[in-house]
Amino acid sequence: RYFLMDEGRYDDSRLQMPRNLVAALIRMENSRSHQDLRLVIRELIDWLQLPEHTKIRRSFTVFLRGVLLPKRIPDKDFSTYEDLLEVDTMLAEKVRDWTRAWEKEGLRKGIHRGRREGLERGLQRGIKQGKQEGRQEGRQQGKQEGRQEGVIQAVIKMLEKNTDPQTISNLLDLPLEKVKDISDNREVYAAELES
Repeated sequence: RYFLMDEGRYDDSRLQMPRNLVAALIRMENSRSHQDLRLVIRELIDWLQLPEHTKIRRSFTVFLRGVLLPKRIPDKDFSTYEDLLEVDTMLAEKVRDWTRAWEKEGLRKGIHRGRREGLERGLQRGIKQGKQEGRQEGRQQGKQEGRQEGVIQAVIKMLEKNTDPQTISNLLDLPLEKVKDISDNREVYAAELES
C-alpha cells in the first residue's frame, strides 16, 4: 500500500520531529543550502549508527548520490560515495572550496582596484617615482582590500545560504563579532563591495 504525501504542506515545525526518517527526507529535499542539508545528514548519521540500520543508511546514501546531489551540484561525480559520512565530508569540502573561490575573486578585484588607485596617485607625484610607488602601494592595498573583500563576500554569500555565524567564524577563521557585524550591516557591506 502507498501513501501520497504533499511535501509542501508540512511546515518546518512538524518536520523537526526527532528520529523521523520521513521528516528527514522531506527536510533534505526542502533544504535551501548545503549547510541545511549537512545538518540533516549529520542527524541521520547519529540516528542510524547501529548495524541493523545499515540498509536504511545505504538507502539514504543512494538517494542522495543518485537524485538529490546531482541536481544541486551538477559538476560533481557522486558514484563513489558509499556512506552518509562520506557525503557529509564532501559537502564540507565543497563549502570550503566555494569560500576560497570567493576570496580569490575578491583578491583579484582588490588588486585591480588597488593598482588603478596606486597608479593614479603615482602619476600625481611624478612619472618615475609614481610608477614605482603606485605599483607597490597598489599591490599592497589591493591585496589587503582584496582579502578583506573576499572574506566579506564569502561571509555574505554564506549568510544568504543560511549558514549560522559560528560555522562561518570557524570556517573562515574570523572573529564571531565580525561575522555578526557583517550580518547586521549586510546592505552596507554589500554596497561597499560594489563601489
